[in-house]
Amino acid sequence: MSLYLPILKSAWWTALRERRLWGFALFAGFLIGSGFGTAIVQVSGADPTQDILPNILNVNAGSVSRIGPLWAQAVATGPGAAAALVAYGIVILAMLLAILWFAVVGVNALVLAAERRARTAAIPRDLRRRAQERFWPALAIHCIAKAVTVTLLAAWGAVLTVSAFTDTPSATIRGIVTFIITAMLLTIIHIVTPYAIANVLLDRRGAVPAIREAF
Repeated sequence: MSLYLPILKSAWWTALRERRLWGFALFAGFLIGSGFGTAIVQVSGADPTQDILPNILNVNAGSVSRIGPLWAQAVATGPGAAAALVAYGIVILAMLLAILWFAVVGVNALVLAAERRARTAAIPRDLRRRAQERFWPALAIHCIAKAVTVTLLAAWGAVLTVSAFTDTPSATIRGIVTFIITAMLLTIIHIVTPYAIANVLLDRRGAVPAIREAF
């Protein structure tokens, strides 16, 4: 575990120095930017990267809410329109899954490459294959971190909303205490997640043992 910190610190510097890692770094930025990397900033609702991927694919919450009426209109128009809408949805889903795959593999590759640099060893030519081998446990950790982050933010938002409509000192105190607790828990996620990912990649542990060890 003592080796993880310099590896995590040097991951992005390694990517900048190695031209063949630039592609990995590009996709890794999507995952890290929208996940644990900006957990603290998300408390204030000012995550600067959370809209990058939706903007690229022209997908947003408004579009999702219009799926029902759009599908009804396509069915009313005819089978051709419905088939075209289904095909469009499949293409969008495939693009999202492909970007997710490249993002997870990108993070894995950066950590593996940085570990080699930390040992002054050459970065292997089959880096992508090695990164792919640990795709599923790494994806599980990213999903767990994101799910916990979203849950905490939703809970904090609910308390904040109730406090805003309750003009009492106790409601204000409750909102402040909830904010502090949420920030502390998000900080823990921010610290634990990269260590868990390094644990999965370097010690080849499963997702749950890796998270336990990271704590």
